[in-house]
Amino acid sequence: MKFYQVIPLTKISIRDPQVLTYKSKEALSPGSLVLIPLKTRYEKGIVKETLKKPQKKLKIKPIEKVLLSSPVVSPTILTLAEKISEEFLEPLGLVLKLFLPRVFFTRKRLEKLNIPDFPKKKTAKKQPKPILLWSDDRWNYYKKEIQKTLKQNKQILFLVPEIEKIDIFKNLLFQLTDKVEVFHSDIRTKKEFEIWQNLIKGKIQIVIGTRSAIFLPFSNLGLIILDEEESSSYKSWEMHPRYHTKKIAFLLASQFQSHLILGTSLPSIESFYLAKTKQIKLIEKYKKPKTKIELVDQREEIRFRNFSVFSRKLQTLLSQKTKEKTKILLFVNRKGLAPTIFCRNCGYTLKCKHCEAPLVYHKKGLLVCHHCGYEIEAPGVCPKCGSWKLRFFGVGTQRVFDALKKARDNFWENKEINIFRLDGDIPKKRQKEIINYFQKSESGILVTTSAIFKYPDLYFDLSAVVFIDNLLNFPDFQIEERVFHILFKLQSISKEMLVQTYKPDFPLFQFFQKGKIKEFFQKELKERKRGFFPPFSEVIKLTYKQKSKEKGSQKIEK
Repeated sequence: MKFYQVIPLTKISIRDPQVLTYKSKEALSPGSLVLIPLKTRYEKGIVKETLKKPQKKLKIKPIEKVLLSSPVVSPTILTLAEKISEEFLEPLGLVLKLFLPRVFFTRKRLEKLNIPDFPKKKTAKKQPKPILLWSDDRWNYYKKEIQKTLKQNKQILFLVPEIEKIDIFKNLLFQLTDKVEVFHSDIRTKKEFEIWQNLIKGKIQIVIGTRSAIFLPFSNLGLIILDEEESSSYKSWEMHPRYHTKKIAFLLASQFQSHLILGTSLPSIESFYLAKTKQIKLIEKYKKPKTKIELVDQREEIRFRNFSVFSRKLQTLLSQKTKEKTKILLFVNRKGLAPTIFCRNCGYTLKCKHCEAPLVYHKKGLLVCHHCGYEIEAPGVCPKCGSWKLRFFGVGTQRVFDALKKARDNFWENKEINIFRLDGDIPKKRQKEIINYFQKSESGILVTTSAIFKYPDLYFDLSAVVFIDNLLNFPDFQIEERVFHILFKLQSISKEMLVQTYKPDFPLFQFFQKGKIKEFFQKELKERKRGFFPPFSEVIKLTYKQKSKEKGSQKIEK
């Protein structure tokens, strides 16, 4: 009888052992796929290693069935999965499951699958220092490094934040080699397994894809490119296991001693800090956009009794520019209409006293915090300045879209101009139709959210930020960075830009209007250091779920 340490491919509390001991008469290799009893059910598991003899006299259960005796993960993958599990405090089995194709979990009979032998990992003698490439034109630098890696007969992983961005580089990569594969979460199960097989066999030189591509079975990885490294799409926070692709890229590069390039038009503050402290090398080829930027003080609009979502300046621009062929973008921070209460005199938004999140107005005159459940009655005057000018405000894409159509039909000379809305509620097929229209047409108005940023090759004569102040009220140390990146991305696709705000003197808007990017970064780093926020610390979010509010509060207090 032989004894094995097995990693169950299921969620096990991180407080409990992630590797369990089983026995079998069969000789198994590390990486074999087996079926194991776990409490009252059966789960698939990966053999980690052989044990000579268990140290403790415990009742050890036998392995129910050997599903695949050939290894389905390499020692490199096992090590990397353990590092990821430790880094993100996620169950090891769920992390390891990310490295396996779906066919292992959807197909009933696995013994007929062709599992190639994993080649021995090849590594360089010394890992080059990772590079932060701050440039609008990154392809020429990428191309040079890709060609160098291909000559060394090594594999390349090219990551982009969204599926829509793959086409930007795919054809350029095929000009360098025909051994290119596209990988993302939407590909079919059969194609996914085919790519998995061919990568192990060494038939693929370059993989371009979204964040899921980082879990493919590379054996001779020489270069990792993470384009638009600042993108939040590289974070997987919506379900377990939660992870950040950029951090895994650093772990993967270290595992293979491979070259890592972080490409960006505007880096994240954490990457900027790594470059500033010489932990990574900075290559800066950034050129400031020549976009004309104007800030509109919305407090002045109230004084002139303009209660429209559009300022007088924006109304004039819309009326004038629609007379000629022009493409206009109106940006709204959200698609929803849930109203918050804010003061039109000083711009203050009513917040939760416990977690500082904006309070949302509900029926019966209650203000509710959607983060912690705190409730209060809606006040009659502003708690900050004492003004009675409190308003419900929920500017979403639909409200702006309706206001635009009304203005066009009643006030503009050009009543034929097309107006579109693009946000997360619009089906993907319709989104593509709208984007194709703006890529080909010379005229039109688009009301949108951050959904616009995943589509390339767009440019507008005028971009106007209708409302973004509500974002600045969120209790998040990264919120100003997020807003700055939104504004910068809009600037990069606009000839002219207008920002409506109740806080025109706010440092963020001043830095942005004057193009002082590094000064903004320095200010943010100084504030984060003072508050002991990343990159000067690690922040861990603990979430406890309980159906009963009272029981939940009692458990948390313990």
